Amino acid sequence: MECVECGILRGLDRPMFSCSKCDDVLHLPKSLKGHVRKPLRVSASGDGEEAVGGGEIELSAEAQAAADKAKEELRKKLELPTEDEVRHRLEKRLPRIETKQGGDTSRAKFSWLHCVVYDGKCLAVLDFKRHPTSKSSGPDGTSAGVVECRFCHEVLSEKNRSTTEYEGPGLQDVCNDEDCEKKAGNSCGALLECGHPCYGVKGESVHMPCFQGCDGVDIEGEDMCGMCYTESMNEAPCVHLGCGHNFHAECARARVNAGYLGPEISWKFLGCASCRQQVDHPALADLIDPLLEVQAEHHKRALLRLRYEELESDPRIKSDFGGDKLAFALHEFDYMMCFKCSKPYFGGKHMCRAAGGPKFDKSELVCAACQPMAADAACPKHGTDFIQWRCQFCCAPAVWYCFGTTHFCDPCHRSPGTGPDQKKKGTLPKCPAGPLGKPLGKPCPFGGNHAPIG
Repeated sequence: MECVECGILRGLDRPMFSCSKCDDVLHLPKSLKGHVRKPLRVSASGDGEEAVGGGEIELSAEAQAAADKAKEELRKKLELPTEDEVRHRLEKRLPRIETKQGGDTSRAKFSWLHCVVYDGKCLAVLDFKRHPTSKSSGPDGTSAGVVECRFCHEVLSEKNRSTTEYEGPGLQDVCNDEDCEKKAGNSCGALLECGHPCYGVKGESVHMPCFQGCDGVDIEGEDMCGMCYTESMNEAPCVHLGCGHNFHAECARARVNAGYLGPEISWKFLGCASCRQQVDHPALADLIDPLLEVQAEHHKRALLRLRYEELESDPRIKSDFGGDKLAFALHEFDYMMCFKCSKPYFGGKHMCRAAGGPKFDKSELVCAACQPMAADAACPKHGTDFIQWRCQFCCAPAVWYCFGTTHFCDPCHRSPGTGPDQKKKGTLPKCPAGPLGKPLGKPCPFGGNHAPIG
């Protein structure tokens, strides 16, 4: 390029020309932006004149060095920034855009905004970021970075820096905020092989993958936690589950502690929030291991009920459940957790359950073995395991034991006044009786061998 205003630079008594890239650097200030430049085609002879034919020429090492020296002198004279400085300024001022698509997420990153779309969930999270922290110059003239808290990213100073000594070099930069100090006390303080801090939990034997992607694992520290959706992954200690997904450790524990919502037992809360695989991590073992024992007992009783109901040869097991008897039994039968002995007990067939919400009184869920007179009704062979009480107001199996006196099936329990009112009016149906005073429409499940309805 040749600038009409500045003319052609000279070096070694020969004309020097600038390419379009160098021209952008040389004419970067606003005062020179208005200069008119025209492209030149260098002839093979290298005379620097505008030529019609010709091609590119290759300068000797001495000529190239002289050209670079002349360009540098001009840059200093005009007080222009270096190319690296220009690139650094642009990176700080212009939005950094990065798109990435993983197995279940799609991301778009700007310097001030992170957008994460969770595929298949109709959910997107927008996280507005602060502008990058400015850099200050150190005593030796080099760039010195401002130190931020590892968790809340507040700029640290002598006033707000935590005075607590934590284990490990990865926990040196923590503020004195109560929440951040609590997180630091539960965090792993190790540095990974790449030099970045580990964001796992305290005492873990296997560290979290690097949040900078140094070990090739698809994980972003600035992604929102897939359980709480309120904090980024790098703002709290995390767990890397056996399935490969990552969550805040406290979020994972809270999910397990919350359990299931309704009265019937469901083990979905033990599954990963992203892929539903069984949650597996040493930091959650104290919560999960006791629940797995109860789950095993639940599954055992469901299979025994399948045999008791003579449904082991039901064609739906093969056609709808691929031959999985346990899956069929869990779909067919509802089990509740006894409030007194904390063991699962049969609560009737799932198809008989009335629709309802999670509001219920856990103290009314009592298994047959824990109810009064259970010892008198114990089977010599099976004990109290298969005792089945009948609803007081119909022929359906009882699920609830209320007021310390009354057995209810689920539909009658949801309308507790219907049965007593019909009893007062003498309008209770006779065996075989369905819930809420309606005909059952099939033989009595107890074979009619029970006390009168009511």
